[in-house]
Amino acid sequence: MTPKQREQRMEFCRLIATWYMNNQCTEARPWATSNGADLGRFMYEYCPSTGQWHGNAVWGQGAGAMALLALHDRLISSGPSGELLQSAMDAYLAKACYDAAIAAGGYMMSLQVLDQRNPALFGIFRQSHPQSDLMNPRDGATGCMGLCVLYRHTKNEEYLYRARIFGDWYIRNAFEKKHRWPYYTYYFDPSRHIWNEPGLWQVGAGLAFYYLYRLTGERRYLDEGLQPLMDGVRNRFPPESRPGNDDFAGVAVMGAYLLTGDARLLDWTVAHAAAQVAAQDEDGSCPLLEGAQVTGINLLNFCQLAQEKKRDIDLAPYRAATAKIARFLPTLQERDPRDLRAYGGIYGQTSFGVSRHLIHHRAACYSLIFMIREEGLTDVAGYNVFGW
Repeated sequence: MTPKQREQRMEFCRLIATWYMNNQCTEARPWATSNGADLGRFMYEYCPSTGQWHGNAVWGQGAGAMALLALHDRLISSGPSGELLQSAMDAYLAKACYDAAIAAGGYMMSLQVLDQRNPALFGIFRQSHPQSDLMNPRDGATGCMGLCVLYRHTKNEEYLYRARIFGDWYIRNAFEKKHRWPYYTYYFDPSRHIWNEPGLWQVGAGLAFYYLYRLTGERRYLDEGLQPLMDGVRNRFPPESRPGNDDFAGVAVMGAYLLTGDARLLDWTVAHAAAQVAAQDEDGSCPLLEGAQVTGINLLNFCQLAQEKKRDIDLAPYRAATAKIARFLPTLQERDPRDLRAYGGIYGQTSFGVSRHLIHHRAACYSLIFMIREEGLTDVAGYNVFGW
């Protein structure tokens, strides 16, 4: 990587952070009224052609916080060669990223049910706003991951407590009893529950239990949270079943392997990474929504796993794949500063990145985490099984 390429990657990341902060609801920039209920909330998506947009949900708050904390850590660090990289502008941006992540966590925690009278709801998040009467367990798990990362950065016990009561809620309630597999959507009114066929993307929730186990050492997060999802990996999903955006199932499987040493999980991981590379287009794009970003994060974890465990795997094709992704993602970024709802954002919600219709939070947060890690900061906390 040349110095210019490194600077191009960092500018890409700075602009994404600028997009987040231009559009986050704050006291200085309220969305509607200064005493609204959206304080700390991120934008979810924006359509430049119509001007339509809406606010984020629990998972987006957690993922956005993880992404901004990744850039914060990079901006206060030295470079890969030990050089001091922080300018006065970067020092300001690092603090702004940190403050925005804390605010995002505040909105997310306002969605959590703390009333203990109903065990079926205690610890659950409301999906998007304080009056939501449902939650997607996979989305709540990403909120939990965000709380774990916030705790790791701040050592504020409230974050860990909130993450734990969500994890305990998930273990008690998210698994449908007959099939022992999570609901797609959990309704506060249980008469509305329906069963859907399992999807590999649901396995990504296991990363929340990986973080909880690493932080607390409590076996229930491994045995009752992570393990049932890994049973599904072994019994339900061939490794090539969802190349592209697997919603970080591949990363969760790697975490389970690190904890258990189960060789079947390693074999699945190797085959899954190969399937992701095989599905990549020559320009670096990948199938499914934000497939390039998720593939890239999965492959960065995979390469580090293979190196640390000294596996005899030729990593050249995987590193070539992540290098292609690093070149592709900047082509999705909006660089025109005349529309601040779009400026710095990433176009998403399209397979192989073929459309520039929506600026989307998912594309932004995953791009930021991938690029920071690909640029050289390997101990980024979010969507990472190392450093915990």
